[in-house]
Amino acid sequence: MVPDGAPPYDGDGRPAARHQPSPAAAPGPRVAPPIAVTPEAAWARPFAQAIIETVAGTRPFRQLISVTTEGVQAQLKRLIPVLRTDGEVRLRRVLASRTGADVVDVTVIAGFGPRTRALAMRFEQVPARPAAPGLPPRPARWLCTDVDTP
Repeated sequence: MVPDGAPPYDGDGRPAARHQPSPAAAPGPRVAPPIAVTPEAAWARPFAQAIIETVAGTRPFRQLISVTTEGVQAQLKRLIPVLRTDGEVRLRRVLASRTGADVVDVTVIAGFGPRTRALAMRFEQVPARPAAPGLPPRPARWLCTDVDTP
């Protein structure tokens, strides 16, 4: 345990009262509170799972064509030889941050066999498209517009 370097102070310069644990608190391991899942992280997780399975070689590439841009498809094709694995593919962590009204940046930590890698992804919401001659209507949807590995 690291000792306090100085007593905590409240806003008026006086030492703040220290928090005393309640006597009812039982000794033992501390359990971390559950992590709140943001709405962005909830829908980003299946997208991320599909992308890491594709670059690992366990999911057909064609399943991503409707949810990625051509630039992302080219980037994923470059990543497939680098990240392909015969081992287990495991999504370890997804961190999502809304950086704009229609933009979500996602950081993914994934296991590719014995290696763990990070991937950065950007998703942008594409507005709905009304029906046009030769084209059916399309509801608003999220589209992966960038994928990168550090």
